[in-house]
Amino acid sequence: MTDRARAPKRLSLVLPLSPSAETAAPGPTPYYLVSGLGGHVMPFQAMARSIDHLRPGFGILFPAIADADEQFDRVEDLATRMLSDLRAHRAQGPYLLVGYSFGGLVVHEMARRLADEGQTVGTVTIDAISPNLMKQRPLPIRAGYKLYRRLRQMRLGGPKPRKQSPSRLARTIAELRQNSLLARFRYHPPATSVPSVVIRREDLPDARRFYRLQDDLGWSNVAQVAGVLHTTGTHLDLFKGDNATVLAAKIVEALDLLEALEPQEASQAKRVRA
Repeated sequence: MTDRARAPKRLSLVLPLSPSAETAAPGPTPYYLVSGLGGHVMPFQAMARSIDHLRPGFGILFPAIADADEQFDRVEDLATRMLSDLRAHRAQGPYLLVGYSFGGLVVHEMARRLADEGQTVGTVTIDAISPNLMKQRPLPIRAGYKLYRRLRQMRLGGPKPRKQSPSRLARTIAELRQNSLLARFRYHPPATSVPSVVIRREDLPDARRFYRLQDDLGWSNVAQVAGVLHTTGTHLDLFKGDNATVLAAKIVEALDLLEALEPQEASQAKRVRA
């Protein structure tokens, strides 16, 4: 038996988020969602099911969720790994990519590469700020992560009791979050002609300290923004309760808007590439 035959089969990063995504029946173009720093897509399943009658949805896991040894601290490397499984799942476009928070950066990089290959692709970014709006790095990268972790502990009600020997899963998630934050600070999104719709909260008081905010959160500087939609809730509860209902409707609107773009509009967008 060869080493290749003995090697375990690699799990796909692409998971169905809604019932219709589990069938091979023809229908509307599906969307593929990439999450934020946590890397998992299951928290978005209820939202995806609520619009399943309109469009099937898939999630793309961060590689470390499927294999703890697959940790990446560059957006470019994450995009390479995710594109491999996306192409295996759907060989040809059109592609509709949705990115929440840090995932907005990842889908931007994925879409840019797909467009360079001649594929039809559009993106939806949800409460994701383009790094080019950052006023300055608030702290060195690793110190910034420690601050982020401390602020998150405070937001969740104080530090959690330390375990003497954290589980492998806990260590994996902690490393994933740190690597994702490092990747976020390092990434400088290249310009692309890919059409994009921005979904954002009405106000972002927590971001004004470090970013020069504009209505499209900076994406018009690096993509062809086709629209800006506003939703309700805070960054951490966009997918919960009544906010999830509002956001689901905005996602449907954004995806429909992307598909309604005329071919000539896309070709014109390529000629005004920044």
